[in-house]
Amino acid sequence: MGTMFAGKSTELLRRTKRYEIIGKKVLKIKFAADNRYGKDFMIKTHGGKQTNAVPLKALEDLGNDWMSYDVIGIDEG
Repeated sequence: MGTMFAGKSTELLRRTKRYEIIGKKVLKIKFAADNRYGKDFMIKTHGGKQTNAVPLKALEDLGNDWMSYDVIGIDEG
């Protein structure tokens, strides 16, 4: 069986961190039903990096809150 570890979350964290460093307001979203890491709503990589994320089941649950961010990063669910 092949591996699903393609570095997607690692790349997401790398890119969002670059925007945070230059002062952009970044929203990180994680699918709320993704419970691989328990009830810990964080984006985590297999390399051990992690960051807080907003748990959502649907993007519409944000309402208009997304408009106050410069960058939105969505982790797969």
